[in-house]
Amino acid sequence: MPTFSKKLIKMRIVFLFFLMISTLAYSQKDPDLNMKIIAHIEDPSGGSGVWHYMRNGIEYAAYGSRTGLVIYSLENPAMPIERYKASGVNTTWREVYGYGDYIYGVTDSRSDGLIIINMKEAPAKITHKFWTTEVTANNKTDKINTCHTVFVDEKGILCLNGCSPWDGVL
Repeated sequence: MPTFSKKLIKMRIVFLFFLMISTLAYSQKDPDLNMKIIAHIEDPSGGSGVWHYMRNGIEYAAYGSRTGLVIYSLENPAMPIERYKASGVNTTWREVYGYGDYIYGVTDSRSDGLIIINMKEAPAKITHKFWTTEVTANNKTDKINTCHTVFVDEKGILCLNGCSPWDGVL
């Protein structure tokens, strides 16, 4: 029995040693990661996803707040301008992704379906619509409800991940 106790003590010492070394190694890194905050938008409700989008030389930030998908113009990065808000269900998770002339958004706790923001005429005119469709996957036919993430690949194929009721990729 004493041999087991010595092995256990040695394992704990080795574990603590590696824990201390890794903590020291990470604490020595540049804490600001060579970045500087130049603007901050207050959102008391909170949010989750954010994505960038470029249109006619203007960069936009698409932000998934708890209450909707918000588009900010970054013409002057130090003073973002809220250009559009597509209100939706109140949710803790709203993921966004921009591709082509559109910004897409999904939620994973309550359903809006897929939100599609039309940026073709931004900043003068920005519009949106909610979209859902019936899909058959894994021998089950149902309407797209909630999805965890959204992505568009290099061929322009929209991928919805973690969607209910299927819990997989569509």
